[in-house]
Amino acid sequence: MQKLRSKKSIIFIVAFLLAIINFLIMPHYYSAIPLLLFIILMLGGLLNLLTARGDVDPDIKLAYEKGEDNRLRADIAIYNRSVLPKISLKIKVEILNMLTGQRKSEDVYMSIGPKAKKTTSIDMNAQLSGCYRISIEHIESADLLNVFKRDFAINSRKEIEVFPKLDAIEIGSNVYSAFNIESFQYSLFKIGDDPGEIRGVREYQPGDNPKRIHWKLSGKIGDVVVRELGYPVENDILLMIDYDQIDDEKAADTKMSICFSLSQRLIEKNIVHNIGWYDREEKTFCIKPVKNIHDRDNIMRRLLRNQMRNEEVSTIRRFISETEMNQRVFSHYLYISDDNRDFEQLLEYGELNVFGTKEKRLDHTKGI
Repeated sequence: MQKLRSKKSIIFIVAFLLAIINFLIMPHYYSAIPLLLFIILMLGGLLNLLTARGDVDPDIKLAYEKGEDNRLRADIAIYNRSVLPKISLKIKVEILNMLTGQRKSEDVYMSIGPKAKKTTSIDMNAQLSGCYRISIEHIESADLLNVFKRDFAINSRKEIEVFPKLDAIEIGSNVYSAFNIESFQYSLFKIGDDPGEIRGVREYQPGDNPKRIHWKLSGKIGDVVVRELGYPVENDILLMIDYDQIDDEKAADTKMSICFSLSQRLIEKNIVHNIGWYDREEKTFCIKPVKNIHDRDNIMRRLLRNQMRNEEVSTIRRFISETEMNQRVFSHYLYISDDNRDFEQLLEYGELNVFGTKEKRLDHTKGI
C-alpha cells in the first residue's frame, strides 16, 4: 500500500509538471486550465487539513480463530465525520503481546469519502499465548499530491486473550497424597471456619454466625462472645509461576501452558488450590484461590497481561519477603520456573515440586 501511495504521488507530480510546461509553451489561454485545476486541488487539500479537528473516528474489532495457524484478525474501521473527503490516510497500528513483550507495528493506508466509513483487516499469527493489545495512536492525513500532511493523535485500543494450550502434565503422587480430607496443622495468624480447632474467643459483632456463640462463657462473663475457628493449612497447595527468568518468548508461552494445565489437573481432582505470581502493575505478590474453572480462567486473564522479563530478584524471594505471614500458610508448592535460586528458603515452608520449560517432556515432575 505504501508503494501504491508513492506511485500515485509520482504520477500526480509528473502530471503537475506537464501542466506547467503546457501553460508555458502553449499560446492559448485555455492551456492554463489544467494548471489551475492542480492549484485548486492543492489548495483544497491544504484547506481540508487545516480545518480538520478530530473528525476521524477509528474502531477496532478483534476475533481469534483457534487452529493450526491460530489466526488473530483485527478489523480496523475508520469513520470520516467531515463533509470533505480524506484523500490519503496513514493509520499506525501497534500490536503488543503483553505477556511476552513482543511488539510490532503496521501501517494501513486508505482514502474515505465525506461522511463515509471504510474497514480494512489485519491478519496476524497468534501462536504464543498472551493478551494481545491492538492500538491506534496516530493517523496521518495528506493531500492528493502527498505534499501537505497533518498528524492526529488518536487513542483507540482493544485487547483479546489467547489462552495457552492444555498439555498432558502428570503431577507427582506426593502432591495428591499430601492432600487429605482432614488437616492437623492450623494457622497461628489466619482465622478460618474449621470447628475442629478453636483459635480463641472475642466479643460478638453484627454479622457473626450465631452458631459460633459461646453460650456457656457468655453466661459467665455477662457478655456475648463468639468462637474464632481455626484455619487448616496442611492441605493448601500454591501453584507459583516465575515471571523473572525467561530465555525467549517461547519459554513464556510454555510457562503459561504448564500453569494452565497443572491447575486443570487439580480442578479435575476437586483439589482447591491457589495461584501465586508477582504482579508488575500492582507491584506486589498476588495469591488467588482456585475453586473451579471460572476462578482459574479469571486469574489466567491477569497472568496473560503480566509481562515476563529478566530481573535480579527471584520469584521465591519476592514471595517470602513481600507477602504477609498469614499468606504463607501453604504445605505444598508447585513452582513453574527455570530458575534454581532460593529453593532452600522455600523448602522451609513446605514441600516443593519444580516444573521447568526445558524438560523434554512436560509431564516430568522434579521433586525437591
